[in-house]
Amino acid sequence: MRRVVRGLALLLAISPLAVLVPGQSAVPAATPADYDTFGLATVNAVAGGVEQPLTTAGSWSTGSVDTTGFTEQLGETPATCPPNTTRTAWIRVNPGVDGMLRVVASASYSGVVALVRANQAPYGAATLADVTGTEACTTAMSIGDCGPSAPCQHVSASSDYYVLIATTTGSGGPTQVSVQFVPDDADKDGVPDTLDMCPSVAGQASAAGCPDTDQDGVANAVDDCPQVPGVTAPAPYDGCPPGPTPPTAESYVRVSSLTGNADTTNDLAVRLALSWPAGAQRAWIATDGGVAVSLPVAAAVDWQLPPVPAHQPQAVRTVTVTYRGPGIADTTRTDSIVLDTQAPRVPLQRLYDNGKGWFVVVNAGDLGTGPARILLLSRRATSMKEKVVCQAIPCASSTAQVFFTRLRPGNVRVTDAAGNAKAVRLVRRATSCSPGAGEYPVFEGLKGGYDCYSAGDRCTPDDGHYWNKSGYVRCRKLAGRFRVVER
Repeated sequence: MRRVVRGLALLLAISPLAVLVPGQSAVPAATPADYDTFGLATVNAVAGGVEQPLTTAGSWSTGSVDTTGFTEQLGETPATCPPNTTRTAWIRVNPGVDGMLRVVASASYSGVVALVRANQAPYGAATLADVTGTEACTTAMSIGDCGPSAPCQHVSASSDYYVLIATTTGSGGPTQVSVQFVPDDADKDGVPDTLDMCPSVAGQASAAGCPDTDQDGVANAVDDCPQVPGVTAPAPYDGCPPGPTPPTAESYVRVSSLTGNADTTNDLAVRLALSWPAGAQRAWIATDGGVAVSLPVAAAVDWQLPPVPAHQPQAVRTVTVTYRGPGIADTTRTDSIVLDTQAPRVPLQRLYDNGKGWFVVVNAGDLGTGPARILLLSRRATSMKEKVVCQAIPCASSTAQVFFTRLRPGNVRVTDAAGNAKAVRLVRRATSCSPGAGEYPVFEGLKGGYDCYSAGDRCTPDDGHYWNKSGYVRCRKLAGRFRVVER
């Protein structure tokens, strides 16, 4: 035997003399000379130079290999075999699971067959030094032959094995070796015991040999939905159906009004935006700790809030959603919105002729979400001027605003932060100014106050009067003093 281990470039096509035994597969391609070299001929499939361990039952044949030119070197044949052997051939067997092996050699000469055990070594890199013992050696030219379908030489997945054929008479000649392997399978489920997670109970190969009633690849013992096919993945699935796909990776509930306001609403009807954990199928929804209602998960759900008690101007409503699904832990999310269904109040409004325009004062109040916008409307109900007095809750409970406009307004509308609105008609008011006592009104303050002035009266430009808005007079500095002058 040549001890030099040759590279993969020498793994050429098998001899043209190869003859397959019916029902068997050929040993992977190798030159006849490879059988004279330890470790180069293997019954295992080789992909990309990597040997694939045997894990399924099968039979393999070398075809016809001529051993005439083979050699034997000192110590190559195990001491337990008959002496006086002259030529040797080697075939490697790498079991990936425990099982039973059968070897049968056919030759025109007398010889011995041995099965030796070796430490595991990569294919193409093993040497005789890896051999650790002899499993069997016989001149009957067969090992583990307990019948056509009953190999009975046990081999272990923790070792490599080599079949040795050695001549005892003659000069060698055409030789054919057949190898049959049957994995250990105590429960007869087709999964080798070495790979079977349930070796004593018949199961499915997709579940590593364990029972899998719904045949989804997840064994019953770890399947949270053993009667329903599900996802072959760990939590949150664990063999349960995936459920609807959530809108985002984040789980949440977001409450908003039907107009999209996420802070306040004046309607009991709101919309819930939902995003649930993977695997969830139902959403249990409740408001302020009330009775929960179970609904299928959906990206948008219409929801009804309980009304605000009569003695309260508003109420903070908290919606709680618990997402549930088979095989997953409950996931609870909350969100709140301010519910305010009461319209604001307009306790004071004033409309005065201001000469070349109009002076309007509006005092508004709202104990709920607070006044947010005040809009002047024409007598034809078209928009004229608007003031946004609050952009984010909480808003102040009251506000006073002054408007100056060239055209006469007809109404004023106050809207609170929740969208409730109150409109009132503006009634023109006459001033009490008259010649002699001051015939021109100059307005001040936020309650519709005014003072009467005549031309020439002393004035102070920053005393709180709207001098620059008056259509009648103004306060100017004349001869070192501020005086009222007509426009």
